Amino acid sequence: MPNQAGAGLYDSYLDIDSHDSEMLLKAITDVWLSLFTKRAVLSRRQLKNQHMPLMAVLVQQQVNADFCFVLHTRDPLTKEASTIAEIAVGLGETLCGGS
Repeated sequence: MPNQAGAGLYDSYLDIDSHDSEMLLKAITDVWLSLFTKRAVLSRRQLKNQHMPLMAVLVQQQVNADFCFVLHTRDPLTKEASTIAEIAVGLGETLCGGS
């Protein structure tokens, strides 16, 4: 959605066995349902977004990572156009989980 970062707002799941259709379907469903978590609803309300947002679920092969990053194309505080990278050790949940 415009003016809203999605990093960490919705749920992500790691180590899902793509050959286990039940596990895969549950993970996809849980990600989609995270559109309605308290934090997601409050975030949209805080931005005064009255429209139901659209949700897509990405499924991709997981690679073991030594580092992860989030790349911002606008400064999260000033909203000015710039490129800022946040980098952490480990997988993306380190950054996007808010810790």
